[in-house]
Amino acid sequence: MSRTDWAEPAAAGHASLEVEEPVAAAEADADAGEQLVEAAERRKRKAAPAGERPPTRRRARRKAAPAAGDAAAPEDLPGDSALVGVSAGRPPVWTPWGITATTLAALVLIATVIGAVRAPAAQRVGQIRPAWIAGPQVSQAEFMRWIGIFPHRDRLAEPNAWVLDRLVEHLRALPGVAEVRQVRLVHEPAADRRRLVRVAEVQLGLRTPFLPGMLADGRRVWIDREGHILPGVLPAPAARRPVVRQIEAGGRAGVAEAIALWERIEGQIEPGLVTDVLLADRLDEVGTRGIVLRTRPGARLVWGRPGEERFGVDPDGKARELVRTVRGQGDLNRIAEVNVRFKEAFYTLRDAPGAQVPAQQAGR
Repeated sequence: MSRTDWAEPAAAGHASLEVEEPVAAAEADADAGEQLVEAAERRKRKAAPAGERPPTRRRARRKAAPAAGDAAAPEDLPGDSALVGVSAGRPPVWTPWGITATTLAALVLIATVIGAVRAPAAQRVGQIRPAWIAGPQVSQAEFMRWIGIFPHRDRLAEPNAWVLDRLVEHLRALPGVAEVRQVRLVHEPAADRRRLVRVAEVQLGLRTPFLPGMLADGRRVWIDREGHILPGVLPAPAARRPVVRQIEAGGRAGVAEAIALWERIEGQIEPGLVTDVLLADRLDEVGTRGIVLRTRPGARLVWGRPGEERFGVDPDGKARELVRTVRGQGDLNRIAEVNVRFKEAFYTLRDAPGAQVPAQQAGR
């Protein structure tokens, strides 16, 4: 049975009353007694004071839910410290995957810390040795002498990348070293085969000597084809060549000129005939200094000064003229000097030092 609530206008000085009326005509007879009772109750309520009215039988109306788009109640909004998607005051929900991942991360961190604390110290380097690239070599004692002058040699027992880089730079700066390819640390069995030793292996190559040299202080050196002055401890080349002297006076230009000269005439004259190459010897009576070849019989072969080709003298032509003159004379014991400094080569005899013979007459 449905009912409709309605309000009757209140009389002056009285509060409004709410009644319930039957809505179906078919129930009029059944509810007649009930209506009489309600009428009596209404009369009683009218007579009673406003504060003592009995409670009505009307149900309390439910509070309507806020419409969509309305702001939520303050207590339902997340606070500043709440996580995204989690209401304020509610703890975050941990999933099984999240718990597992967090546990694994913690275990890895703990293992890393323990490993760092318990990691053994690196083994000390017990030996340093060279690994030679194809070419000349020096003894282990000489190599260790090079290591002995390394400024950071006291740190080679426990080297790091910085120390090894400095070692490479040190070796590359040595005059006899052509290249340093790498320095590596290897472990090899010790002599007793019961343990391993840590070895620093240096892979390097040396410059190849071409001409022997003598410094002003008497030290013997080598000169390679690029003009580098090399230490005398390097092995000698197979071919026997003349000694270059007056290196300091001749300078780099004189050394380079001597190398180029010998490359032009080697193999075209008798081996061992030329004993010395003087870089700053007397060229003429006025005291001009330049390159002179000294022979075993004592004859002087005057070549000239570096850079004289700017005067129209061809170095290859000078070399050919020198070889032709020496071969044409055969025996140099009677020759004092052969001069190919100018376009017209000539020679002088020992028994006639002042007479110059054109080189074209050699062999006549």
